[in-house]
Amino acid sequence: MTQHGNRITYHQQVTYCGKPRCRRCREGIGHGPYWYAYQTVNGQTTRTYIGKNLPSDMQSNPETPSTTAGDSAMDSNLSSVTSQPTAAEHTVLRISTLGQFRLEERAQARSKQKNRSWHVIDDAAWQQRSVRALLAYLICCPGRRSTRSQAIVALWPNDDVSTARNTLNKTLNVLRKVLGHASVKPGQVSQTDQVERFWTDGDWFILGDQERVWLDVDDFEKLVEQVEQTDSQSPGYEELLQKAIALYSGDFLPEERSAEWVMTRRQALRRKWIELLLTLSSWHMAHDKYSQAINVLNSLLVKDPTNELAIQQLMIALMYLKRRGEALRAYQRFENTLSRDYKATPAPETLNLYQVVRSGEGLTNGNLLTTLPSR
Repeated sequence: MTQHGNRITYHQQVTYCGKPRCRRCREGIGHGPYWYAYQTVNGQTTRTYIGKNLPSDMQSNPETPSTTAGDSAMDSNLSSVTSQPTAAEHTVLRISTLGQFRLEERAQARSKQKNRSWHVIDDAAWQQRSVRALLAYLICCPGRRSTRSQAIVALWPNDDVSTARNTLNKTLNVLRKVLGHASVKPGQVSQTDQVERFWTDGDWFILGDQERVWLDVDDFEKLVEQVEQTDSQSPGYEELLQKAIALYSGDFLPEERSAEWVMTRRQALRRKWIELLLTLSSWHMAHDKYSQAINVLNSLLVKDPTNELAIQQLMIALMYLKRRGEALRAYQRFENTLSRDYKATPAPETLNLYQVVRSGEGLTNGNLLTTLPSR
């Protein structure tokens, strides 16, 4: 792949072919995950399919995005290989839920070395649809605990009680084996990695020893909270924003595309991610970094092409760089997509901004910045 002075970042995604007879799509497993390359050229972000493996130059240094000299464009994007989990030393299990559903286990301690390697759990038991759905459901439950009756209603609502209970019991046993277990219960002290990661207590079943289990969604929400509590003028604010954005590798639990118990949280997390991107682009514009703002906004519009605030900010940033033609084309694409997909029209504020850009007045009368709602 040729790089033309613009930074290329890589994002791993599960895809769905949508074919009616495809078992993997029908069961919500999807295909992959596959690697895609994101690159921004002349203000437009494109996505290119790579394959199951990263390019050879990235495999040798997977924690650093591929960049060319003089590039300052994409400081933040949908997700990149820089967003490696930062689990604590005592963590024994990593669960990724953003963009893909993946389990990773730390190798058992056989020495006093601090940086023990991680390996992905990919055995046949973990690939069972019911096992993945049960853990996904448990992650969504308060305290990561649920009763059997609650799980049956959520996961097997159309089965009779006897069949559903039998299925649940079998799935619980398989999930316990997948996660690994021993006789140590939460609250007890263990000097090894062999702790109870999943256990039952009467009608309840619980994700155990949660202090040693890392979930990307928990870290993402903590970072969002830090951003909200940090003054935008504070040192490190931009870095904090970028760290939170990079951790969001995609929608929450993408396999559970229609489950009611995941939809609300997925939408809330997506809104937080969008707000982070808009906040970062606003921060860039406030510091006269319009090229960086444009790249952030294009990353957002790839995933959410009818985001009104994003298109407004993009038009303003392009006008500051005297790229009026691109601003007009960006609006026209937005208007066409809105009409085609939603039979809707742009908001009056967006239309007014477009009229200002089309008139060619640009920034001469100060209308552009006052068009945007304050954030």
